[in-house]
Amino acid sequence: MRKSLSRQRVAQFKLFHPSQKRPSWQVLPPETKRKTVRLLARLLREHIGRVHAFGSKKGAGDE
Repeated sequence: MRKSLSRQRVAQFKLFHPSQKRPSWQVLPPETKRKTVRLLARLLREHIGRVHAFGSKKGAGDE
């Protein structure tokens, strides 16, 4: 007996869909800019603290 070759259609994920548009830095509200800069500065300070705590000998150009 011959098997049916028809298959159910499956939805395919869009792996390479266009990226979402992001607002330009210049058009962001001042409060959003301030919060963003503070968060980035905090992340950098925490990262530097961890690097020093673990005694990393990598230079800035080694990353």
